[in-house]
Amino acid sequence: MTGGLAIDVPVPATARVGNASAGYRALFDALFGAPASVDDDRPSWQLNDGQLTIRVTSKAALSLRTCAPLASSLHFAGSSAAVAAAVPGLGDLVAVSPTLLQSFLFEQLAALDHIGINFAAATLSEADWRAFVAGVDRSWPVHVLDLPGSDIIVAIALPSPQNTAVTGPGVQALEIVYDRRARQSSWHVCARVKSDKAATERTFPAPRGAYKPGDEPYFRSVTAAAGVGVPFYLDLAFADGAFPPWTEIVAAMGRRWS
Repeated sequence: MTGGLAIDVPVPATARVGNASAGYRALFDALFGAPASVDDDRPSWQLNDGQLTIRVTSKAALSLRTCAPLASSLHFAGSSAAVAAAVPGLGDLVAVSPTLLQSFLFEQLAALDHIGINFAAATLSEADWRAFVAGVDRSWPVHVLDLPGSDIIVAIALPSPQNTAVTGPGVQALEIVYDRRARQSSWHVCARVKSDKAATERTFPAPRGAYKPGDEPYFRSVTAAAGVGVPFYLDLAFADGAFPPWTEIVAAMGRRWS
């Protein structure tokens, strides 16, 4: 792949059973569609017409990569046992069955919204994070959100070009966060769903669903025992929520990366 971005997701060998009944396969197939590769042990998914690749790996860390000719990467390791505790506000979240999430997404998924990767400052220097984001900006234009007084730096990478229709599954943005609050790095997928807030809450009542502080108008967060080797959760953007398109967010709150 020349140009573009890739996310290598660690899945322990015990979870890579080679069929769609595996926890991560049930979830990823529902989110990302049919895998692009025929390797059942290490499948991959193509998003945004090939601009973004999600690939299962046997390595012990999640890696976010820019692709050739100017390849670079950031990575973090972690335990799937710490999924909820890694995210402020989700410490008491109980994982649901991947097949329950798969069934819900098959019925209710409207569109992918974004993938977010939070890099804990304790594991990465800000200089290294900034150098990597500058590399991402060569493929996907990056905006930084203006969050005065915040302990996080949020870089939003938008697929390029924005005015080209994507013919298959795709995200509207990639969120790359430098997080001075978090004890551990994590990643998440945000999906826009057809169900409203009340119906989403009924499907995922506490403690199987929760709201991160400030997210109550937008997302219901859930996690699954999917066998992914690093902290992972889903944000479900309900149909009657107030979450705007990313182009509007960066226009109102963002500045171009420099």
